[in-house]
This record gives sequence, structure tokens and C-alpha cells, in this order.
Amino acid sequence: MALPSSGQISLDQMHVEAGGTTGTLVSINDADVRGLISAASGAEMDFSDFYGASGVDVGIDDGHLGDLVLAPATASCSITFHTDGTISTTGNTTTYSDTHWYSPTTTNIGNDYKIQVVTASGSNPAGPTLGVYHNLTSNRTWTLSRASGQASNTLTVSLATISPSQVVDTATITMSVESI
Repeated sequence: MALPSSGQISLDQMHVEAGGTTGTLVSINDADVRGLISAASGAEMDFSDFYGASGVDVGIDDGHLGDLVLAPATASCSITFHTDGTISTTGNTTTYSDTHWYSPTTTNIGNDYKIQVVTASGSNPAGPTLGVYHNLTSNRTWTLSRASGQASNTLTVSLATISPSQVVDTATITMSVESI
């Protein structure tokens, strides 16, 4: 439900529209509140800027990435979480269809979020250190490759706000590659 298009708007209303809990601590500069109007951190904002604003979609979907090639080619698939809220993938058998972790796409929204990837099972992907949070101030890519044979994994991906530090979504992503 969108915020009112005229009249009085409270910070609490904005917070709830952005997915927060009524009556909890909030600032107009919180990432989720700013996201209602796609404002950058520290931007000048007026309550009237929020007239008619509706909640943003922050999250990641479960899915599968894969690649199958003929040897001697290297099979490889990857997932990249971009600073503007988009997701890109590679791999010729990839069925992962989520194209955004933050919608609408917002320049440098990654400054307010961090991501963690943990290998739940299988082969570790190459990329940023596993099991720790990485700020999305730069694009983050994890890649699974195999020069011959097969490799697979199951990853747990967690997306969280930086301040306050709060997990906003978790997904399971599988990767499989094979060079035959």
C-alpha cells in the first residue's frame, strides 16, 4: 500500500511502507526509507518527497546456475551482485531468473547493503571470502569452474543492511558445471 499522496506523513508510516516494524527506531536516512524515493545516502529529503511512494523490493530468489561444455573447454558459471541492485549470471544451462536484489535499480544502493555466501555443500566457488559479509560498495562475483569432470555446490546467500545490521533475505543457490 502506497503512502498518502497529500497531507501529513509520519516517519513511522514511511518506515512501515519500507518494510519496517511500526514503533521501532528509524531515521529518514535509513536505506530502506530512502529506497522509497531512490535517494542516495545523505541526500536532502523533505517529507513531501514521499507522497505516493511505495515499498521497494529487496531480496534474492532461490535458483540454479550451470554450464556444460565439451572438453578441453572449461565449464564455468557465475553470479554477480551489482552495486546498483541488479544480478547477472553466466552459464549455458543456467535457469536462475532473478535479475535484481533491489528494485527499482538505484545507483550505488550497494553502499547500504552487504552480502555473505556460505558453501552449504560441495565445491567452494572462487570469489570473495566465503562465510563473511562483504559490503556491496563494489560488484561481488562468485564463480564455479572445472577444466575436466564435474563439480557442484549448494550456496546459502544472505543479504543484509549495513546500518542497522539486519538480514533482509536469504536464498539457496545451486551451481553445477561439467566438462565432458
